[in-house]
Amino acid sequence: MATASLHFSEGTLDPTTITLPDDITNVKKFMDTISDFVDSAKGQATLKFYIVNKENPDGRLIDLDVDKDEPINEEGSSVKVVVENVTSDIEAAFIGEFEAYGQEK
Repeated sequence: MATASLHFSEGTLDPTTITLPDDITNVKKFMDTISDFVDSAKGQATLKFYIVNKENPDGRLIDLDVDKDEPINEEGSSVKVVVENVTSDIEAAFIGEFEAYGQEK
């Protein structure tokens, strides 16, 4: 079961974690699934994506060319999305949209 968490580098809201649909097994599938979310952030915030696993418990910045096949559905693996330069009035909207990706089956 893959998970992803949304973190705000500046702001007041706690990180939000979602469970991803079972077919999201690697970094590329996650990035393809969340492309609408990434597009919606353009001009409103900067998104940085990190792979979290046993080798990188604090996360390592994803290089899509290198990491596209990196599994995110193994125990201890996930994706961390860090939102930078976001205004506090749209933090909640980001969380709502992000959580929607965990609802899709």
